[in-house]
Amino acid sequence: MKNKNNSKHRKDTWLPIILGVLMIAAVIGLVLFLSNMSEKASESAGDGELVDYEEQGTIKLADYNNPGIEILDEKESDDPPGAFWDDYVEKCSAKKLPQDLVDEAYSDTRKEYEGFAEVTGTTYEELLNEYGMTEDTVLSVAEDTVKGRLAAKTIAIRESITIDDSVMEEKLMDIMGYEEEDREPLDDLIKDYVENYGRRPRDDVYVEVVKQWLFDREKGKNS
Repeated sequence: MKNKNNSKHRKDTWLPIILGVLMIAAVIGLVLFLSNMSEKASESAGDGELVDYEEQGTIKLADYNNPGIEILDEKESDDPPGAFWDDYVEKCSAKKLPQDLVDEAYSDTRKEYEGFAEVTGTTYEELLNEYGMTEDTVLSVAEDTVKGRLAAKTIAIRESITIDDSVMEEKLMDIMGYEEEDREPLDDLIKDYVENYGRRPRDDVYVEVVKQWLFDREKGKNS
């Protein structure tokens, strides 16, 4: 015959052990969840925050010290630095672009195309058809935008390239096509940019600065 007291004692012994195991499992699960969230956050640095994305494993830079890209002049291109940069970014490879940055760039790119379609009196879909584009094309443009931003910020942190408020003002005005009489305080320029061009004005200014720095340096080698 079983001893009821011994049975009750075993239950009293196992109960705190089981509860302890469950609590440890919950703590481990919480730590893993927060670690995963932190990793995702670290992949997507803030606007203007410099990160070595090649060291992080996100992209693989082409050799920017010896890019091997033809330098065009004004007779061959409306934007020689832009053409040079596009060729350079194409040589870079993306290992794992942060999805939230791609989604953000896709949304901004689509918004830009929709605005252009509205100005020209067409729909977004008609605009894509007219230029032989699809949603995949828009996504590809967004991915190239993100890759360019990450490449520029990686080069900037390696070469100690920084931007101050005066550079921000000048570059934002250039990008938006503002004349001197349109000059506004920097906060207002940033607000205009975010509303009409994209949510990463500082990243985009880094692209402009690094693009020009790289172009001028390569051009100087060939002069």
